[in-house]
Amino acid sequence: MLSRGSLPGIIVVLLFCFGLLFLAFRASDRYYEKRLVASDTSYYLMSASLVVSGKNDFRLNRIVNHPAPMPTSDGGTGVYVLQTFAAWFLRHHLPLRPAMAVLLNGVWFVAMALSLYTLFWSRIGRWATSAILTIAYLVANPFLPTVQYGITSMDPNLVGFMLGTSALCCTVLSDRFQRVVPSVLTGVFLGCLCLGRVYTLGVIAPAMLPYVLSCFWRRSWRDVFASVLGGSIALAAAVAICGWFLRAHWQALLAYPTQYGSAGVLNHATFSNGMWQWLRFPKAALAENLALACVLTWPLAVSLLAREGRFRDFNFSALWAAIVPLAVLSHMGTTFQPYGAACLFGVFVALLFPFGKSVATLQRGRYAAVLTVACSFSCWAFLGRLHADHTPTKDNKRSTVAALETMRQDAAGAGRKKVTLALVHWGALHDAALIDALVMDMGMRVAAPNYQPKRRATNPLIVTPLVADPWAWDAKVVGDKAITPAAWAERVIQEADYVLVLAGDRKQDRREGRWPPWVEASDLISSSRVFRRLGSPFHVIKDGPVELLVRRQPRPG
Repeated sequence: MLSRGSLPGIIVVLLFCFGLLFLAFRASDRYYEKRLVASDTSYYLMSASLVVSGKNDFRLNRIVNHPAPMPTSDGGTGVYVLQTFAAWFLRHHLPLRPAMAVLLNGVWFVAMALSLYTLFWSRIGRWATSAILTIAYLVANPFLPTVQYGITSMDPNLVGFMLGTSALCCTVLSDRFQRVVPSVLTGVFLGCLCLGRVYTLGVIAPAMLPYVLSCFWRRSWRDVFASVLGGSIALAAAVAICGWFLRAHWQALLAYPTQYGSAGVLNHATFSNGMWQWLRFPKAALAENLALACVLTWPLAVSLLAREGRFRDFNFSALWAAIVPLAVLSHMGTTFQPYGAACLFGVFVALLFPFGKSVATLQRGRYAAVLTVACSFSCWAFLGRLHADHTPTKDNKRSTVAALETMRQDAAGAGRKKVTLALVHWGALHDAALIDALVMDMGMRVAAPNYQPKRRATNPLIVTPLVADPWAWDAKVVGDKAITPAAWAERVIQEADYVLVLAGDRKQDRREGRWPPWVEASDLISSSRVFRRLGSPFHVIKDGPVELLVRRQPRPG
């Protein structure tokens, strides 16, 4: 697959990846210096930060038995555990701040880049063109430079995009699973995908279908046997990586996508409405990559004009990989747009290799020169978006950190070594954002049910968070899984040493169906004689005034 002639391209791709990751690392630091960690990424960062903050506290068997240190946020951290494992293996090298998300993503980002480059090199044979095309793919994802879904976040959709792309690349490189190394790598990426975003298999597996069926279509028994053997090796590699997890957690994995019906991520839109929503993805992709898109259609146009009547040789497998992800997601009724980036692989391969093999256009220096110019525009737009999205306009962290410092000083004055901190609501200051602030900004040790940190002389205070699954407040949830304001207030009154409650803006409706219960629970706790106010209310952007309360009479121990 690779030879000495491909090395310059590998160096160029790696330099670009490391340079982009460096800029993203700085952008993340700039943004989270003043902002609480964004909602989705904070939950996965919370699990990783608990592992990294206890570098010498937990062995691998603890991570294997309890891969989600603190399962919250509708079970998401309990079914997407790849980042927790990655954090454990890299714990001695990761900085304890939100920017470590860039490094955790960087592992799979570089793997995706090398997989793409290897595929392009195998078809084109020119390192310069292959490297430029790889870079073009890396910046084509319109969600990658954003705060919510991008390289600075730990959203599982990004992991699915990177690992899914890598798996598809290795599938094509395996030549119907007849090559051992690409087959093994396909299994490795699929196994990691199960740990990082298991539901993405529902998108990637159908996209791989033509490449699997081609193993049996019009071939000799000897060739079919070789493909079956290679496919078995790939499957064995995947099972070796994720089989233990699937076996232990299959019930949660099956229940998670549908446990909240229309209230969950899968909002059950109609198929036609889903397809309409997905039109936003090509619009977003073309908005910043129009010049690049025009250049990419060049090989397709030349091939079609030069090979009239040869559609039987068209690369329908790549076209299938471009269309099927959007069709599957529309059928599922989800409008979670970052999923749509999975179709980029099929788009690139269909445009570049419409007839399955390299075309003469891709091997010409003139095409490489025009491609370089178009890719430069896309890179410029990408970096501009990265900088703009990660420049905080307002500060919603300083007051929260000040309140937590007040709690630490009060606990030190009372001689407390371990305290319980409760939280009522789930707004900008929600459970995972609070834990991330405790660990990364305050340097405190946080105790989770299965992760009890060791005491340290330099920072003796250990905080046990008392938080609730945000979905349980929803009016649509009934029975034992539901939380009422009175029940939560009673638990907080019995167990908490400190508590953060809403202190104003009673008419707000930040979370449909949940804000009034949070206000009611806050009122019940504030009006009780068990707690008193500690300091003045502090303001959190998008949440309003928040108060820190402390128990009047410390609990024993």
